[in-house]
Amino acid sequence: PRLNQLDLRFTKIFNVGGGRIRGWVDLFNIFNANSAAAVSDQFVSQGYPFVTAVMGGQLLKFGAQFDF
Repeated sequence: PRLNQLDLRFTKIFNVGGGRIRGWVDLFNIFNANSAAAVSDQFVSQGYPFVTAVMGGQLLKFGAQFDF
């Protein structure tokens, strides 16, 4: 099966004194897709195919970097 996931990154650079601060926000799986990441090839009583793993949920991550 095909996996469709949209990730975004927003970045802003601030010049402070003799240095530079870069801040960012990462957004992963923004549409909260739940596609099957792994499928069992064995027949089970719940039916075939049996999904053994799905994509992770939405994730928000902050980060920063200081250059001098």
